[in-house]
Order: sequence, then structure tokens, then C-alpha cells
Amino acid sequence: MNYLIYIPFALFLFACGSNPNQNDQLSKDDLDALIEQELKNEQRAKFGGGNYSFETITDPPKVAELNKKILIEQKKSKALQNSQSNQSLGDKYKSGDQSVVPEIIQILKGNDVDKKRTLYFDLQRSYDDPIEYQITNEKIIKTVFENLKKKEDQANAIQLAGYMKLQGYIKQFENLLESADAENKNRLLYWLSEEGSSTLPLDYIIEKIQTKKIDLVKDYNAIDVLGSYSENGTANNQKRAIDACIKIYNDKLIPSSKFEETKSYWSSDNPANALIDVLLESSDPGVVAIANDLIKKDIAVGQATLFLCKLEGKTHQEKALA
Repeated sequence: MNYLIYIPFALFLFACGSNPNQNDQLSKDDLDALIEQELKNEQRAKFGGGNYSFETITDPPKVAELNKKILIEQKKSKALQNSQSNQSLGDKYKSGDQSVVPEIIQILKGNDVDKKRTLYFDLQRSYDDPIEYQITNEKIIKTVFENLKKKEDQANAIQLAGYMKLQGYIKQFENLLESADAENKNRLLYWLSEEGSSTLPLDYIIEKIQTKKIDLVKDYNAIDVLGSYSENGTANNQKRAIDACIKIYNDKLIPSSKFEETKSYWSSDNPANALIDVLLESSDPGVVAIANDLIKKDIAVGQATLFLCKLEGKTHQEKALA
């Protein structure tokens, strides 16, 4: 037989029946009536249609054990409630809770910089989030795009929109890049070039290189953008990107001191490192003269030699051994 301990009822019985000397002890008829009522309640609850019985517990050790179990369950319930209440808005949204959307929008439109920064981060997909997680709520997307024009929000809004590929972000980024509001051009260029369908970053950088209106020490990510097109762009855009890198080297748009630094250490924010990588990982004949020049200056000798062997084969080996 299956036994179902109806806890509130059991406690009530204990309270009323544990001391048989009390004057207000329930009579047998009262107790039978209560049991019958609880059975009716149990039947209405339809706990799987099983046959259940109630057991009256008056033995103190058993009651103590039951109380212990009740306390454990109460702690578990409280812990679960606390866990749910401590979830961030981003986590709640990721779990499908649409009720938090108004609060998310309120924060994004508000003036609390710290709260907004935290929310931008929490809304991004993390390593343990489902790969299918996307931000699809139109009101959230619209608010993020509106914040692209706010100085205090721009960097975080760009990161969220680019990382999560919010619907319409390419056009929004292009418009921002061409406006006077753009204060984070490096990140705009990065996300636009990574996506690949927009040629605006390539056009933008080439124009700056041709007019020598770019500070590559400051805007070093521009080389990474050219590298993206040289690897993943169309054949025409690959050629344009490599030609731009050749011009950077030949026109000395990167100070020679930065190339000298590459002899001692590699740095992700040194544009000379990035330029050398893009040029020597290509197969463009126009880079041959640069590779030879680098070898003469004792810069990236290994990379330059491999590049020349790749392009010139035995011809370079014979020249190297002569």
C-alpha cells in the first residue's frame, strides 16, 4: 500500500493528539470527519489516481524525524526562491521570461551607467548559454540602436549589437560610421568587416590611407580589418586589401620604431605586427620586395623567408644559397 504523509494534516494531528491529557483532544468522530474531508481533498487534487492512505503519527521520535524532513524541504524551497530572485535580468530574459522586457528597456533608457553596462554584458550570449539564444524582442533591439548615438552607451551598445548580430545592425553600424557621432570606429570597423557583406569598412580605410589621414598607431584595428578582407573577401576585395597594406608599408604610415619593436616582442596593439602578418600570409607577388626588405632589416626573417619560398620556390632557395 502507498502511504502519503499529508504534512500540514500530520502536524495538526500531532499538535492535537501528542498530549492525550488535554481537554480539547479531538473525539473519534471529529477525527474521522477530518480524515474523510482530507481524502476528498486528495481525490480532487488527483495525485495520479493512486490509492493513498493517511497515517496518524503521534510517536515523538517519528514526529521529530518528520519535522526534520519538513525543515529540509522548507530550506530547499527557500533556496530555490532565492536563486530565482537573484537571477539577473539578462538571465531571466535568456530563460524566456518576457515579463522582464519593460524593466530592461527602462534601464537601457535610463541614466544609471553602471546598471546599463551590466545589462549590456548580461544580454550577450555566454559560453554556457544555448547556441540558439538570440535577442528578438523588437523593443529591446530598437532601444539598443537608439543608444548607439549616446556617448556613454556607444561602446557597449556596439559590442552587444555586433556580438549578438541584432537584426538590422549592419545598416545601423554603417550609418553610425559615416556620422559625426562615431566615437568607437575601431569596433564598428571590426564588426562590419567580420560580417563581410559590407564593403564600407574597406572603402573607409582605403580612403584614409590614400589621403594619409589615418593614425595607425592609434587606430591599429584598421590593419585587422584589412586582414579580414584579405582572407575572406571576394577576389577583388582581397586584392584591394593587400594593395592597401603594401601602400601602408611603402608610404611608411607606420613608424619604423614599431617594426623595430617586433624584434623583441609581439604585441596585439602594434600595427607593425599585424601588417607583417597580413602581407606575408598572402600570395601576392607585390609583397616580394617587402619580404626582401624585411630580411635585410632583420625583421620577421622566418616569416619572410617562408613567404619567398612559397612564391619563388627553387628560385628563392638558389638565391638564398648563392
